Amino acid sequence: WKLTEVWQDGLPEILAVTDVQSDPRADPGIREQLAQLGETSMVLVPLYSRAHRSWHGVLAVFWSTPHVLSSEEH
Repeated sequence: WKLTEVWQDGLPEILAVTDVQSDPRADPGIREQLAQLGETSMVLVPLYSRAHRSWHGVLAVFWSTPHVLSSEEH
């Protein structure tokens, strides 16, 4: 996913996207895929070990309506 390219420049952080269709970080492929699934918002949580400097995966959470993370969710 092009969205995950933001992690190449530094340590991974949570990536929240309120509206995939209008977010400039989302490429056409992910926009189309999520539109077909009826998903609008998403959060990507990198599963990265700083101690081992290695990736374990990415946890993805989706919403069917625009969603802004609250301070509790963040």
